[in-house]
Amino acid sequence: MLDELFTFPIVMIDGDNEEKKMKGGELYGEIDQPYDIVFGEAEYPYWDFIGVEDRWLPKEESFQRALDGKFEACIVRFLHAGQLLVPWSKKKFKAELIRFTEEYEAKNPKENSKKAELRIMTITPEQFKKATEDEAGE
Repeated sequence: MLDELFTFPIVMIDGDNEEKKMKGGELYGEIDQPYDIVFGEAEYPYWDFIGVEDRWLPKEESFQRALDGKFEACIVRFLHAGQLLVPWSKKKFKAELIRFTEEYEAKNPKENSKKAELRIMTITPEQFKKATEDEAGE
């Protein structure tokens, strides 16, 4: 199970702390404080991935690049985990996910399990009666 986990970097921001900083900046006249961001790592089953979209990092330079259509981050969504900010472009994330998936599936080929055959027999009431009679002939 653990070998199905796709590992990738994520960006973490403490939203409550950022809100406190903004309120503090309003009180003390400081505006434009940079976000406190930390880079971490996430691991999720590759088959749980459902989508990706362009984003920018919470930095002024990244935002300016995004205005020019040059996104350096993306939001990825997993069915059971929600969304995560990833410091890779959408193109890089998809390429890495495809690489991981191909490597995993090459090492773990799907079993060609034969489907169970279901045979249906039609019998007459007389045949059923004969098949279900006990030895005493009842």
